[in-house]
Formats: sequence, structure tokens, C-alpha cells
Amino acid sequence: MMEQVKRTIERYSMLETGDRVIVAVSGGADSLSLLHLFLRLKSEYSLKIFVAHVDHMTRGGGSTEDAKFVGGLCKEWGIPLYIKEADMEQYAILNSLSEEEAGREIRYKFFYDLKQKLDADRIAIAHNKNDQAETVIMRMLRGTGIKGLVGIEPVRQPGIIRPLIDVDRDEIEKYCSENGLNYRRDYTNYQRLYTRNKIRLELMPYIEKEFNPNIVDTLARLSQTLREEDQYIEQQTFKVFTQIAQVNSQQTCVEIDIFEFKKQHVAVKKRLIRWAIKRLKGHLMGINYIHIEDAIQLARSSQSGKRIDLPGGISISRSFNKLVIGKAQCYMGGVKDFEYHLVIPGSTYINEIHGEVVANIINKSDFIENRKNSYKAALDLDKLSREKYIVMRNRRPGDYILFDGMKGKKKIKKYFIEKKIPAYQRANIPMLASGNQIIWIPGKVINKDFKVDTNTIKILVLEYNNK
Repeated sequence: MMEQVKRTIERYSMLETGDRVIVAVSGGADSLSLLHLFLRLKSEYSLKIFVAHVDHMTRGGGSTEDAKFVGGLCKEWGIPLYIKEADMEQYAILNSLSEEEAGREIRYKFFYDLKQKLDADRIAIAHNKNDQAETVIMRMLRGTGIKGLVGIEPVRQPGIIRPLIDVDRDEIEKYCSENGLNYRRDYTNYQRLYTRNKIRLELMPYIEKEFNPNIVDTLARLSQTLREEDQYIEQQTFKVFTQIAQVNSQQTCVEIDIFEFKKQHVAVKKRLIRWAIKRLKGHLMGINYIHIEDAIQLARSSQSGKRIDLPGGISISRSFNKLVIGKAQCYMGGVKDFEYHLVIPGSTYINEIHGEVVANIINKSDFIENRKNSYKAALDLDKLSREKYIVMRNRRPGDYILFDGMKGKKKIKKYFIEKKIPAYQRANIPMLASGNQIIWIPGKVINKDFKVDTNTIKILVLEYNNK
């Protein structure tokens, strides 16, 4: 078994020399053999090993006995031990979760917190080949795509490794017997109360007897094949994402170009939506098939402004030619009102939008017009000096601008609509203003009353840059 574990470690680059590894140990055969294997690998990889154990306070004190067992073992073997006590049943009730989900959340939060506390590199979990097969069947029964049928990842960020993923349960029990490892047995694993237990105790033996005696190996190979294909599709999706999607500087919105999105294969479309949601949330918990389908249907719609709300505070909307996936802050405009007096000459940093306005005064004779850079403006200094209060700010109610060849004023709100600037972006746009009159919108337009003309003597040159 050691040789198989070494091959798995090397195949997935699970360890590096000098790693600090937290081994999750429940006291059962899988985790106990994993810890024993790591002790044998300790000198080869120069590892620093820690043990993490969670007492779920269940089974009428049985879980506490598990904790005592693991504690005694770690003391005997000289391994630092960290134990967390958590009432799993109460946690499940308070968070509207099944006990299985609650236990998983408690454990992984503890592992991640401990990893940070100990500055550890890896968290080793004792999932084996049988766990993999059961997971594939369970997800198949619930309905899933390729990613779900991949099953349990051998390596997952941040730092999760599963060195026993290519070892079946019989080999593990044999290893324990050969090495004199007495392990704890959780009787709840033999109760037909949970879906996984039913699959392990009833469905898998039936399939082995009636259809395929090597079903565990078969499902493990299926998982591996789909993992390789999934990785390829993910790579292609990443390329597309970088080409047609943009994430705002506050990391609250992802914009996807609708026209380019429609050109993609439906498999890539679904992954693009998932990518965007995961980029904002950090995970996809609570996001189901129907949510992704609703998002794709929204992209097909021609109705701008339509919006759907997803679990976890994420919304998706159609805004002109963009599909917008965003947190609540995205739809609130992203930033509060800001207002800055310009440093002339010099630079003015706008903290709220991480932008900078650089100002210089030059003679008209030194001015060379550059129409290619719309984020650079040349304004008549004398005309500006007639204004009492000039600031760089974001929009306000009643703002307007004057255009060449146009009688009267145009409301900035109407201008934004005509230019198809999404409502959630408008508060992020800086504007040079005097009262409600807008003088310059970087990247877009200059008020006709402040442009350079034949009578101009001095020019104020402004350039806006995002940091």
C-alpha cells in the first residue's frame, strides 16, 4: 500500500520537501493508516506533522471516546494534537443543514483555521477509492454534470490532499492488521439512515454481485477520465473568460459580453456563469442547475434591466449588451459619493474608484491635440476660471452637459442611457463639474463651452488614469 500511496503523491504533486502537514484523524481505519503512512514518510520528505480531530459530541459519548483514543495515540507517537469540540446536531438545526452537511462544515472550517494558525502547507484527508465510487454514484443519483461525476478531487485548494484516493477499503484494513493498528469503529457507519450508508451497505454490494464485481475500480477510472476532460474544458473556459468577461476593481461585478457569450457552446456558457459566481463568492454552494439555466435564459432575452436573484447575495441581470453577475454592492453603485478639488498643477487621487487625475497648464502654442486618447482633455483655462467651484466628483441629481450643435441642456442621466452605460456603473464614473454643469467626463465627452478655440491662450490639460 505504501508504494501505491507514493505513486499517488508523486502523480498529483501532493507533497514537497519540508512541508508542514495537518493530518485529519477521526480514529477510524482510514485516517489511522494515513497517519501511520505519513510517519513513515516523515524523514523522506522532512515533514512536520500535526493531527487535527473533531469531537462532534454525538453517539452518546462515543465521539468523546474517539477523541480520547486519538489523544492517547498522538501522545504515544509524539505528534502535536489539536482537538475541536462542536455540537454537530445543534449546528445542523441552527443552520438548516443535514447532519452530514453540518459535520463537514464544522470539520473543514476547523482544518482551514488550523492551517492558518500553524502556517501549514497541506491538510491530508483519508478519503479512499471506495469513498470515490460512492460519491460518484450518489451524485449520479441526484443528477449532475461532468464536474459532479469527477467526484472527490485528489488535490483541492487550499492545500487539501487525499493520498489514499487510489487505495480501496480492503487494502486499508489489511494494512491496519499487518501493522497492528487498532482503530475505532463508528457504529453509525453501519446504520441505513444516510444516503451514503445506503449506497455503501446496500447498493454497492448489489451491483458487485449482480453486474460488476469490480465496480469500485470501474467508477474510479470513470472519475479519472472525466477529471482529465473536465480540466481541459476548464482551461478552454478560462481562455474565453479572460476574453469576454471583466471584473470590476471592487471585485463586486463580473460583466460578460452578451454577443460573445451567445457564440459559445452551451457547455462553456454554463461554466462561464459558474466561473463568474465563484469569482465573486469564492464557492458555488447553493448554486444549482436551475440557477445556471435561468442565467442562460436571461442572456437570450432582449429585455435590458431584467434581473434574477441567486442564493448567497448574488444577482444576475441583462444590462444592454452585458450580462452582469454581481454582489449587492455592485447594484448599489459600488461607491459612495465623492468630491475632490483638483491639484493644479499636480495629481489628484480618487480613493473611492482608485483613479488619478493629472493636471498641467500649458501655452496654446505648445498644445498638440491627441484625439486617440479620450481620457485626456484640453480645456480653456480662462473659461474655467469664470466658474466659482470646480471639482472632480461622481454624478448628482440634476447634472447636465452642453453639446456642440445642440440647443439646450442634456441631462447626464439621459446621456448615460443613450450611451448604454449600466445603472450600476454610473456612480463609478468621475466627472469634472461646476455646480450641476458637467465640464468633462473622462473617456467620453467635453462640454462645448469649455473647449479650446481660436481665442484660447492657456490650456488646462487633464489626464485620467485607473490605478
